[in-house]
Amino acid sequence: MEGNVFMEQWNEYLEALASKAPTPGGGRAAVYGAIGTALGEMVGNLTSGKKKFAIYEEDVQKILARLSEARLDFIRLEKADEQAFEPLSEVYRMKAETKEEKTEKEERMEECLKEAYAEGITVIPVGHHNLQRLSRVYVEECVIENCDEVLELFERYLTPVYFSGHLHTQKVMKHLTEPGMDSDTYGIWEIVSNSLILPPCQYGTVTLNTDGSIDYLAKIVKVSSWAAANGETDENLLDFSSYTENYLQTVLKNQIARKLEDVPKELREVMVDFYTDLYKDYYAGVPISYSEKKNEFGYGLWVRYMDPSTEFRQLDGMMRDSISANNHAEIPNPIHLKRP
Repeated sequence: MEGNVFMEQWNEYLEALASKAPTPGGGRAAVYGAIGTALGEMVGNLTSGKKKFAIYEEDVQKILARLSEARLDFIRLEKADEQAFEPLSEVYRMKAETKEEKTEKEERMEECLKEAYAEGITVIPVGHHNLQRLSRVYVEECVIENCDEVLELFERYLTPVYFSGHLHTQKVMKHLTEPGMDSDTYGIWEIVSNSLILPPCQYGTVTLNTDGSIDYLAKIVKVSSWAAANGETDENLLDFSSYTENYLQTVLKNQIARKLEDVPKELREVMVDFYTDLYKDYYAGVPISYSEKKNEFGYGLWVRYMDPSTEFRQLDGMMRDSISANNHAEIPNPIHLKRP
């Protein structure tokens, strides 16, 4: 009978989780942590008190105590997540058509952020548009309209990082309130994930550490190894890296070549190759040495034939934007940093 009651309650829980209701949501993943620790406790309890394991009894009891504490923590986190998100979900449903409605909604959202900060909850916002002016190529086109106000709001409550997209380039940047700010001073980080369909076809991994720090690492989708392991015979899948790079280069060469019709053919090819190689590295987040690139023959041709032009401005902007690697970040817990 007890088993039937449990299964009914479990099914109700899963149905609620599967629904479009804002809660319960992703925070319920903590339940599986609680289940995992409970299973660990089961093994410990089966081991405890057995003669043949007597020499390990003290260690077993210590482990059981830690597992019990962890199980209760998981349950607490699950409830805390639901309680924290419910007010925010109500704010999301508020209208923001008039100036007054927008102001009220913004004030309510700040209240939610303030409450989370007071409770020691780490808020990690995610948006499509950028929070900072990250690009010399697209200076204003990709940022939130009121980016300065939103950035100031996030930093007021020590938000560690903001994830965005839109640029399609891989970008990592810490906000500096003033030039030369040292690494021990707080500033919100922004991580822009490049488009998955652009070579090298990357995705980002985020690790939340127990000390409150966050690690980010961009990784390449391993299509070729998957294809080989599954017996695929398509050469494009088996050498996916070459296929995607060649495809991108073909598209770019056709686009850029049309802009360079007045340039002699042999020089046009050098300029096209220079642009496509730069474009690939820029969007992949690879560091680019501006001083080295501007001394290359291809860049000199761009200066001679295309300065000033929109294409040259974009090319020069890509070179200046990518002086450092943008594929990883180690973000410390803001509470351990100095305030600017």
